[in-house]
Amino acid sequence: MKLFWKMLFGILVIFLLTFPLFGTILLRTSFRTALEREKENGLEELRMFQYSFLYSLEELSDHYTVDEGMIRTLAESAGKNILDNRYGFCIYHDNGVSIYPEGRRAGELWDTLKQKENSDENCLWEMTEEKGVHVLKAVVRMESGGETYGLEVTRNIQDIYDGRKAMYHHYRESRRLEKLSYKMMELIGLGKGNITLQPVKIRDLLGQLEKTTGRLLQEKKITLCCEAREGIVEGDFDLLLSLLANLVDNGRKACHEGGHISIKGQCQAHGQYQITVTDDGNGIPEEELGKITEAFYMVDKSRARREGGAGLGMAICERIVKLHGAAWKIESTLGEGTVVTLFFRC
Repeated sequence: MKLFWKMLFGILVIFLLTFPLFGTILLRTSFRTALEREKENGLEELRMFQYSFLYSLEELSDHYTVDEGMIRTLAESAGKNILDNRYGFCIYHDNGVSIYPEGRRAGELWDTLKQKENSDENCLWEMTEEKGVHVLKAVVRMESGGETYGLEVTRNIQDIYDGRKAMYHHYRESRRLEKLSYKMMELIGLGKGNITLQPVKIRDLLGQLEKTTGRLLQEKKITLCCEAREGIVEGDFDLLLSLLANLVDNGRKACHEGGHISIKGQCQAHGQYQITVTDDGNGIPEEELGKITEAFYMVDKSRARREGGAGLGMAICERIVKLHGAAWKIESTLGEGTVVTLFFRC
């Protein structure tokens, strides 16, 4: 068994080393590439709108008197035919007063472009944030019938920043797992039977747990509720976080969409701190409870493959519990859920 753990975590270390080594460079490059692509798409849409609007304006000016009402009609038509719901746009007089929509004034980007009216540059763009949403904003100067107009197009690029946030979340998780794998390699693979215990604040631990598990829980719309009284236990923060994260992840896999997982912590008599992890998932058959801590054992193999499980989570949890000199109890009712209770020394 020791050889098994040694080989397992040796492979894990080698695998996890590759991503953290180049992770930051890859993430930054990917983000910059995505932003550049969004900029090019946004400017291309701006040019298409500009050409469509000016063509229609010049065609009509040969037969009709062009007034603000006509400009608003053309602008609305061009916007519907060319731009999707990620875009917003404005058309301004040369003095910065809006024609469509009414009641707005041009911003600093238009003012900057006007200062360059003697140059060949007729378009400016910037990436900024408005009301908590990242946008690409571009303005272009248009000439028609002896009049100068300003066209401003705003493109919502928040999904690019959300994607970066997700990538950095996975990157941080890989670094956490790398750090954890080194510890597990030393403690389990090399047969070391003790760890350095330090005071761990339960509320800090649960706070980090919510950040670690939040994204996967959101994907299944599962609610995690943590209620813990003030308490400090002696342990290793990373290992305890892995223990609880594994239990929450097991609950996530067992729960249907919209399920609930709760974690409660409270001090007990005789210097113990009790943590209870409860889910309202599928539950575990009584005859299977004694096997779930065996390496590679899976209660529901089809669900484990679908959810990305390998059957190692509970085996690792049991080892972490023993390394802390703690105790645990697993109770489950088929069709109702599972309750895991942990007992630590304060």
